[in-house]
Amino acid sequence: MNERILITGAAGYLGKYLTKPLPQYFKKCKIYCIDKVYSKTKSKKFLKCNVSDKIQLKRILQKVRPHIIFHLVGIGVSINYTWQQFFDVNYKPTETLLEVLKSIPTFKPRIILFGSAAEYGTVPVNEMPIKEETPLNPVSPYGCSKALQSMIAKYYSNIGMDVILIRPFNIIGPEMSEHLSIGNFQNQFKKIVEKKSSSRIYVGNINVRRDYINIEDALRAFCIAAKKGRTGETYNVCGGKAISIKYILQRLCSQYKGKIQFVVDKKLLRNNDVLVSYGSNEKLKKHTGWKPHVSIEKTISSLYPV
Repeated sequence: MNERILITGAAGYLGKYLTKPLPQYFKKCKIYCIDKVYSKTKSKKFLKCNVSDKIQLKRILQKVRPHIIFHLVGIGVSINYTWQQFFDVNYKPTETLLEVLKSIPTFKPRIILFGSAAEYGTVPVNEMPIKEETPLNPVSPYGCSKALQSMIAKYYSNIGMDVILIRPFNIIGPEMSEHLSIGNFQNQFKKIVEKKSSSRIYVGNINVRRDYINIEDALRAFCIAAKKGRTGETYNVCGGKAISIKYILQRLCSQYKGKIQFVVDKKLLRNNDVLVSYGSNEKLKKHTGWKPHVSIEKTISSLYPV
């Protein structure tokens, strides 16, 4: 079967990478990419579209008639966005997409929605690793916007739509957004290596521990979940252990011959920051056979190889 695959938010970080592994899992697939800004997609069909525009979106869906939709529209965790921005970009386009699909009864695609570990918020350490059934307890506007998306995902699944919800923990890889802590550190480290700044990296709380997953492992999980995951299910995509930001920074900076100083910048500190978070990937392993392959050490060395 020649599946037609549609990626929304294709110009974003994950969207740009996802087109590469898809043909390994869906032979002879046709990939269509949509975003409100143009993106070079290397021969993939690009359609400019604001997913919040119901009329425009419905026209594209009726034209493409995708078998699988990866819905990647959204903004990541940051202290710089407002409640309204998180709602408008993380929740509203998801509601629009699902409502438009409901209004087209002639085809029934599989929809892969992307949540976040931020939905779980603060979880007692003795209740970790975090499982998919752990109650949602967000402590940030970003986490709340993603939790709202999870709630409507359940509703549309309950009325018969083929919805799978993916909850990635902290995806890590090259060329990350500067709005994310690791991406910010990547950029600062790059400037030091290229002698464009002093040997200081400005940080927030680097003692927090997170569950990091290599981007290649995450992309494989997305593809395998789309192919083998069960309708209506939620899957954590994670490495299964907590690693401190400090460890990642120290490993990254160990590639540089000179001395680098970490300086705390109060503007980078977050209120209600989750101190420790790590998840269980057992459900995804059991349902699909996926497991992570890339070590955290190899992942760190790929952030900015010197």
